[in-house]
Amino acid sequence: MRALLAALAQRRVWVAVLLVSLCGVGVLVPAARDQNSVASVNAEEAVRRLQQLLADNPKLEQAYLELAEAYLGMGKPSQGTAVLEEGKKQLQESVPIAVRLAEAYASSARHLEAAGELHRAHQLKPDPVLRSNLAVAYYQAGLQAFEAEDWQRAKSLLLEAERWEPDSAPILHLLGLTHYQQKEFAEAIQHYQKALQLDPRRTGSLYDLGLAYIAARRYAEAIDALKEAAEHLPENAHVRMFLGRAYHENHQYERAQQEFEMALKTQPALPLANYHLGAAYFARARYDLAKKHLDREAELNASYPYSYYLLAVIAIHQERFSDAVRLAEKFLALQPNDVEGLYHLGKALWKLGDLERSYQALREALKADSDHVQSHYLLARVCLRLGKKEEARLELERVSTLNAEFRQKLEAALENSLPPGPPE
Repeated sequence: MRALLAALAQRRVWVAVLLVSLCGVGVLVPAARDQNSVASVNAEEAVRRLQQLLADNPKLEQAYLELAEAYLGMGKPSQGTAVLEEGKKQLQESVPIAVRLAEAYASSARHLEAAGELHRAHQLKPDPVLRSNLAVAYYQAGLQAFEAEDWQRAKSLLLEAERWEPDSAPILHLLGLTHYQQKEFAEAIQHYQKALQLDPRRTGSLYDLGLAYIAARRYAEAIDALKEAAEHLPENAHVRMFLGRAYHENHQYERAQQEFEMALKTQPALPLANYHLGAAYFARARYDLAKKHLDREAELNASYPYSYYLLAVIAIHQERFSDAVRLAEKFLALQPNDVEGLYHLGKALWKLGDLERSYQALREALKADSDHVQSHYLLARVCLRLGKKEEARLELERVSTLNAEFRQKLEAALENSLPPGPPE
């Protein structure tokens, strides 16, 4: 994002270019403003002179422009803007005033108003430079809305920016980010791809394209995008971490582990890197190493719940059931009513022989997800131990029903995916 803004900042000379190319007027503009020379003459006297000129003839375009610049030279931008607004009222068809007022609005981060003035100037005298800077104004307004997390407004403004400059990689990239925030991952991918067609080495777009592919569960494509980003940014810990995530979701656990280790080598306290490395070790049943990194994540990021969840599952695997209860309760304090957390809490309590608390945890799990087969099955076993035979029977019937439904769905899916038979 910083690179994006820096690229746009290079276009600050647009008012000077426009005033010369559109109007040929020799007013003072930001690219040529010399505040020392303004101060060298009697600024107050110049202001009074210009005010008198405008009192005598309110249609003097040049006087409005020079008076606005005099106020700006005195460090009074709001008064300069007010002068230009008055000039706009008096001279509705003045392109120089519209352009200069747009620059004044942009300097005060009033980007949508700046776009309005540029649009008015373009209607009066169409110009390709105006089109380009209309896109910049709408882009900046869209960026403001994006930073305020008003995604729909940001999208609307950025689409308007794209209309004026369809081949702008920064605009397309920010549109991609806006779609991503609204969970419109296919649209985000399309905009990142368009940005990369215009600028193939745009590493920010490659990185964000990889994240969008992960969110869309297109893991092989995510790996390709993030590998290319890593070639450009080999020491970037975030790129390495998300490349590791893509490998992990694609069940390439050893490759995932390598990427997470590289991320941590570059940035040892990178948030969630230890969690993901621990999860990669967990997937390979290397529980001691998984526990080491998950403990480290919990130390660095105590409010992240899923470290405690995996640590609880590991504790059950290692028959440390009291630890499992403690960790599952920590997880549920941060993530209440999570069915897997409640199930594993019930399982650890069952192993400890605390049947009443296990029963309560499993009942809560089934409130969260009434079709959770493992909770129904374990609850049946707990009910048998508690002497609740009828309740146990009902739970086992529910397990049988759910398994039959799952089997039917699986058979239907397999049947639909089979190739057609030979012709008769």
